[in-house]
Amino acid sequence: MFAVIFAFADFSLSKSNTVSDSQTDKFICGDPKSDFCDVLYLYVELDGDIDSDLIDGLVRGIENKGIDIRLLEELGDVDSQVMAIYLERNDFSYTPFYCSSSIDIVLGYSSDGNTEYFDDWSEYRSPEVSTVQGTVYYKCNIAIADKSKGLMSYKGYESILDRSIVNCVCSKLPKELI
Repeated sequence: MFAVIFAFADFSLSKSNTVSDSQTDKFICGDPKSDFCDVLYLYVELDGDIDSDLIDGLVRGIENKGIDIRLLEELGDVDSQVMAIYLERNDFSYTPFYCSSSIDIVLGYSSDGNTEYFDDWSEYRSPEVSTVQGTVYYKCNIAIADKSKGLMSYKGYESILDRSIVNCVCSKLPKELI
């Protein structure tokens, strides 16, 4: 009975210590257009263990910045600005009293819809970019480490991680978007 509660209920009476670190690369060629479209195409690639509710949280977090989001099922070039977010969870550990996780995130952005560099960026390769006049490319690596103590369900811990990811990603959005 208790195992079912901890597996499926969503509760957390815990203290969470989350830290993040990031490295950002930005490439601008010439004077970027100042009339970026209000629509952002978004592609999110998750490893299998991350709850799909995270995508909804990311969309809401970005839309709260005043940006209209269109989700992409597959990554490809589009006719407007595009952002890809790649997430990989490492070293995940859960017990009802202590949880820890580390998550690597790569955020890639193109002001002109060109996604040719995103595959390399998702593999954490160093960016080599040749841009078209007036284009902005933005890449940010984010590492999140969390340790939570207290009484929490598995779903409750996932909610803690989801909020941390959304907060970190939204704080690192390129200024061209906001």
